[in-house]
Amino acid sequence: MSRGRKRTPPAESRFVSWGAVCVSVLALPFIVCYLAGWWWGVVFLLPAILYVLYKIYGLLLLLAAWWRWRDSPVVGILVLSDSPIWKDHIDREWITRLSDRVVILNWSERRSWTRSLPVCLFNYFCARQENFNPALILLRGIRHPYVYRYYYAFHDAKHGHPEVLQSLEADMFGRVATSE
Repeated sequence: MSRGRKRTPPAESRFVSWGAVCVSVLALPFIVCYLAGWWWGVVFLLPAILYVLYKIYGLLLLLAAWWRWRDSPVVGILVLSDSPIWKDHIDREWITRLSDRVVILNWSERRSWTRSLPVCLFNYFCARQENFNPALILLRGIRHPYVYRYYYAFHDAKHGHPEVLQSLEADMFGRVATSE
């Protein structure tokens, strides 16, 4: 791996209890409201409420995805693009193995995307960070999904270091095969 390049992160799944997040984020502002008076506490309470609402939105997205695909083989959302760096590999290796198990979003065609559940899931869990394309969001019910990010892995493979890409793919295909 060359010196200036970022390392490819492993698949992420943040293990955080939704209840613990709500309690911990709201506890301090409520204490401040109690000790300092109502109006002073509102300054601290509003950001906490917005954060909790944002987390609840993510939970509702996961619940909607679980409800929508509970009786289908869909296990995730695959985001890709028409980049020559990975297009042939993804078409040859991934699409043939995953096409019936994932909803495919093509980043190159994002102008024609409509506001849909797969697009909202992508925007919430993947798009707000770098290294988001290509990516696979592997849903796990209402638990935080695994997010596999491949941008740096494909660039490393292009420069003669395919180990990270192969490792990430092996993990991804293993988890897809064992998911319900």
